[in-house]
Amino acid sequence: MEYITITGKNMTLADTTRKRIERKLQKLGRHLTTISGISAEISEQPTRAQEDRFVAQVTIDVNGPVLRGEARAGDLVSVIDQVMEVMERRVSDFKTKSGHKGRGSSLARGETAAALNAPPSKRHVNVVHQRLTPISLDEAIDRLDGDGLDHLLFLSDRGGVRLLKRDGEDLYTLVEPETD
Repeated sequence: MEYITITGKNMTLADTTRKRIERKLQKLGRHLTTISGISAEISEQPTRAQEDRFVAQVTIDVNGPVLRGEARAGDLVSVIDQVMEVMERRVSDFKTKSGHKGRGSSLARGETAAALNAPPSKRHVNVVHQRLTPISLDEAIDRLDGDGLDHLLFLSDRGGVRLLKRDGEDLYTLVEPETD
């Protein structure tokens, strides 16, 4: 990928190390479609603590927002793995946050699993995977109001998935799915 830049500071990176970093960065690039550039800087710093000798910094430009991660370790392989773990979390958090801007989940919009697995068309569907933790109805209402959403799909503390819709000022509809 030509938009990936890998630099070594105070050290020379071997070709195998560059290829390893590039392969890992390409995996991150597959998760976001709007990346305009990825840069990685690996540096060796003279420190007393040998466990902080290598520093890796990764920056991903997502056409506006910038995702950054940094890690320190005693060896080159560990620092690369650690910064990639940090960036995977950053990318996951970014996808989750950008997927919640008033659009809701695909199931809340009435799309079925068959529609999501249909052959590609001109329409683009962003699928957001979100870990659900059980919350009460009051917490769901607070989250709906706090995030400015029109609807919220949540895991009820009483069990089961619920859909909370805003119908007006202080007026809500709770949808509790039933199966035949």
